[in-house]
Amino acid sequence: MLAFPPPSWDCRYLEDMDSYAVVEVPSKGVSLTTLLAASPADGSEGEFRFIISGSDPVGIRVQASHILPSSALSK
Repeated sequence: MLAFPPPSWDCRYLEDMDSYAVVEVPSKGVSLTTLLAASPADGSEGEFRFIISGSDPVGIRVQASHILPSSALSK
């Protein structure tokens, strides 16, 4: 397990957040890359993105209404 916070940070332009792709995908296991918009970010401070990559299956449990907001999914 890696320590947090990491000893160094990779800083990028905010415009790269939507198009960022992981270069080194692990051949075994799973890797998590976390992107976080920090000040100054023109009102986008706190926005985040998780990139999960690898060859192992990953189980994720989340309420459907958090991803697809619809009153039909509220229950």
